[in-house]
Amino acid sequence: MKKLNKQRLFILVMTLITLTILFFFLKNIIVEIIKFQIDNNPDGIKELLADKGLFGFLSVILVEGLQMVIVFISAEFIQISAGISYPWYIAMPLCSIGVLLGASIIYMLGN
Repeated sequence: MKKLNKQRLFILVMTLITLTILFFFLKNIIVEIIKFQIDNNPDGIKELLADKGLFGFLSVILVEGLQMVIVFISAEFIQISAGISYPWYIAMPLCSIGVLLGASIIYMLGN
């Protein structure tokens, strides 16, 4: 039982470290997404995500995961923006991976 708790703690710490690194690596994009969200500007997010390429993909996943942990970030805004910016076959997996990431963090924090 003790080994299981150490494994979960290790996974949680590594996940948080990875998210922190990703956040600082992508903070310019994420901060802009949050600003556009506050200003209710989905067109701004569409342009931002389209210009960033792969970093836009990672930003969608990270913001989607963070919205589950940080309550004041609205999920619908990033989901709609991802749907507008990318074809459905790209936007749906990106949002799903982000939800899986956020749910995993919440699960690990609860256990």
